Amino acid sequence: MALGEYPAAKLAKKLFKKYGLKIPFDLKELVREHATLLYKSIPIEGVDGLSLNIKVIGATPTVIINEDIPKTRQLFTLAHELGHLIIPWHCGIGIEGVGIRSRMLREMDYREMEQEANIFAAELLMPQELIMEMYQKAETLAKLHKSICATMGVSEHAAAIRMGELLPENILFLAESDGEISYSGQTRDTYASIPETGFVEPDELFHNAEEHTINKARSTNIHWWRIPLKKAKKIINDDRDWREILDLIVEDLIFDEDDQKRFKSTINGKIAYVNGKEKIKEHFSKETLYSACYYRLSDTVGLKPFVAHKDFPAFLKKKIDALIDPKK
Repeated sequence: MALGEYPAAKLAKKLFKKYGLKIPFDLKELVREHATLLYKSIPIEGVDGLSLNIKVIGATPTVIINEDIPKTRQLFTLAHELGHLIIPWHCGIGIEGVGIRSRMLREMDYREMEQEANIFAAELLMPQELIMEMYQKAETLAKLHKSICATMGVSEHAAAIRMGELLPENILFLAESDGEISYSGQTRDTYASIPETGFVEPDELFHNAEEHTINKARSTNIHWWRIPLKKAKKIINDDRDWREILDLIVEDLIFDEDDQKRFKSTINGKIAYVNGKEKIKEHFSKETLYSACYYRLSDTVGLKPFVAHKDFPAFLKKKIDALIDPKK
């Protein structure tokens, strides 16, 4: 189901239309139409906000936002709490930020309601239609990211997640400070993977990217890549199978036989891992699997000589062929 088709997203769109909202708008006043709104210090670590008396007969709902958290986080929390008030089947008490739940709710119900409130908040603050209009006009992904943050008042992280949800495939992002990763992600059906934690040299990633731009936000750099589909070259008059080609490449690169075995096991393990992730995607094909494996191997420390070997394209193509159609 597309994001815009979720009931929570549809409700946010209806609310936007009902009140004739235009970005930016006064979210506090909108919440006050539905509840008593308070900003207070909440002395419990990780608690961003609370909603009390949601759809309780005879009681006025109260929304409390933690005034100690950053303003952008307050904004998203406020939109999230409004989601609980607007979505008809949400009721009781909500405490945001630490996963506390009412004992009357099953854990699955709670997780679903939190996800729905997040979908509502994202659509209300960052409307899909407007994001896509901005995307069509943006010079670069980094400029689009910066513009969304400035126009809609959301955090860099929230804007990046929203772009990841809505933009076309083959786009990746990574936020880092002095090389340490804060967060990362990619759009749906993107065939390459990106590091999620640890330290990284961003300039060493995705050498064949069509675009690599950076939104510098305070002490954090948010990198954006748009990568092409890496196509396999035609292999003419080569009767070798992938095992034979792999053996020859590894013999060229590594002398010790035990090291050769470990290296081949590593290569096959990485390809198997990528295949497992890729084959469940909607647009899975030989081409997308080839690209995913190529980027996975080429961006792994220590494997660049292997990927640069003259026989690597033939090995990878024949390995992919064998994975897709093992009978051949």
